[in-house]
Amino acid sequence: MSDKAEQAVSKSSKKDQAKDKKPAVEAQDKKSKGSKNSESEVQELFGAQQIDWNGILTKLQSDKKVRSIIANNQDYLNKIIDCNDAAAKTTINAILDEIYELISDEATMAKIFTKRFGVDVSAGAVQSDTKTMDIIGLKGSYKVLQKLPESHVQRLKALNGRNETYKSSSGTTWNAEKIAVDYDKNNMDLVESGAYTDKDDTMVGMNMFETTLAHEVGHVADTMSFQFSRDPEFLKISDWHEYIYDRTGVAQQLVNDMMTNMTDPLLGPFSDDELAAAKTAAASIIKRQRPDSSQDIIVEAFKNAGLGGDGNQMLLDYKAGQMVNTTLFQHIQNAFGNKFCWMNECFDYLPTRQFHQGYLGRSWWSYKNEARTQVKKNSRYQFRDPGEDYAELYATYFMGTPEKRKEIEPQRLAWFEKTVLPQVGGAPQQQAAQKPQQQQAAQKKK
Repeated sequence: MSDKAEQAVSKSSKKDQAKDKKPAVEAQDKKSKGSKNSESEVQELFGAQQIDWNGILTKLQSDKKVRSIIANNQDYLNKIIDCNDAAAKTTINAILDEIYELISDEATMAKIFTKRFGVDVSAGAVQSDTKTMDIIGLKGSYKVLQKLPESHVQRLKALNGRNETYKSSSGTTWNAEKIAVDYDKNNMDLVESGAYTDKDDTMVGMNMFETTLAHEVGHVADTMSFQFSRDPEFLKISDWHEYIYDRTGVAQQLVNDMMTNMTDPLLGPFSDDELAAAKTAAASIIKRQRPDSSQDIIVEAFKNAGLGGDGNQMLLDYKAGQMVNTTLFQHIQNAFGNKFCWMNECFDYLPTRQFHQGYLGRSWWSYKNEARTQVKKNSRYQFRDPGEDYAELYATYFMGTPEKRKEIEPQRLAWFEKTVLPQVGGAPQQQAAQKPQQQQAAQKKK
């Protein structure tokens, strides 16, 4: 090939390369121009004398770049946080829902959280030893509250974290309106898989942090206003029966009911008088909240009944020791609220009903065995007391997928959808927050 020919080929090749590069350069220029336009549009929207929040929401929902621009500009975020226009509240909520996952500053995330839900998340808002959740916990909590009925979330006053490296998730409701949560910020994907659930329970596989927080919000709303856990129809599903231990005669009734439903409650070489005194002692242990004093209380009951063993203390102690080891007294000792006996029910010696105290110092409860053994339950924990039964149902329903909801025991599901949903509007916050533009359009038509 001649030198001229080589030069011609070289020129042609360079020309082709330049031609190939041109579209890429144009695309880059267009991208840069588009980015500049997005920034200019956002600046214009936020710089207006009267901010068009619906216009901002429309841009957010259609342009990822706009979401990123706003989420990373503190001035724009402050304007959103500082907006106190009640008419724009629904739209502001929807804007926050679009950008909260992109927030990188923990203090800003805390402000956004409080703006969105009206919940105080500052350190010590719940108890002196609680703190502002880290940004991962705040975002996880935001996601949960989005899915819950607004009328319930409005009753929550404060939310804090405690242990953020807890290898599980645990929540506590304080003063009926404040929640503290332990969680593992390094593993927010932990799922319900044991301890408080059996392998076939509906809640198995659900996100543990989400169900924990939703469960506690369920308590807040239930305790403060709705009292769904005390609805007679709900109690009837498991045949929950309450014994308020410190009321006159109730402790004795509890003992009688336990003995009626218990196999060989006081089996042993006891006289009729000793058996009668034992029933009195059992009621006294329950009423006085003294499971660790069982033997002393039985001795006391024997003496009060005139069964003094002719002053023979050793004989009294021996008889009381025999009584302590009977099924009735062993169960009472193990069924107080701090012993968690509900974890391992149903017991063989209680073939039809179970009896225990849910929380130390509170009521005792009984429920029928079939509620736990013959239908699919949400968790073991639901059988602590009706309040926990309701809170587990609440968490399963609102945090569960449509498929997971179908696993809920039919009677509970039917009751929840018939009784609970109509009173809270049936729509979680997330659905309500997605409708501001539709609402405004309807108002314009009027």
